[in-house]
Amino acid sequence: RLRQRFFRGAGAAKTSVFDVAYTFTDKGYTLQDESSTACTRAWTLTDRKVLEDSTGIAWDTSDETVRFWLPFTSSVTGNVYTGCWGSEYNVTGCGMQYPETRRYGNAGIMGATADLRDSAAAWAPHMNPTDGPWNIVNVHQAPSVYGSSAPEDVIYLAYYLAPI
Repeated sequence: RLRQRFFRGAGAAKTSVFDVAYTFTDKGYTLQDESSTACTRAWTLTDRKVLEDSTGIAWDTSDETVRFWLPFTSSVTGNVYTGCWGSEYNVTGCGMQYPETRRYGNAGIMGATADLRDSAAAWAPHMNPTDGPWNIVNVHQAPSVYGSSAPEDVIYLAYYLAPI
C-alpha cells in the first residue's frame, strides 16, 4: 500500500493529522520522465483506507479513478500529470514551462476530474515559490487548513510503501 501522512507540529503538539493508505500496482517507474504513456506516469490507487484524520476537511470520496501522480524533472517531455485544479494531464504540466512556478519535484494524490476537490493531498510536496505563501501540502477544498495557511508552521509530510 501507498501511505500519505502529514501533520503540523511534532510530538504531543501534532495537529491536523491525516494518514491515508491506498492499494496500487507498481508499474516500475518512480518518475514521469521514465515513461511516455499515461498508464505509467501515475499509479492508479484503490481501496482507500483512512488511518487517522483530525483535519476537519471534507474529503472527496466520490466514485472516480484516484491516482498518485509521480514527480518529474525539469527535462520531462510530453503530457504530464499534475494536481492542477484537482487533476490535470497535458503538455503544459500546470505551467511547468515557467521555471518560477517550480512544477518539477512535486507529486500528490488526485482524482480524475478538475473539480478542486481532493481525496488526499493533491500537491504533496507543493514546491511552487510564486503566488504564495504556500504550504508544502496543498488541499484544494481547504487551503485555510493546508494550502496557504500559516506558512511558518512546521509541516511533516511522508510517503510510505508498506502493508497495512
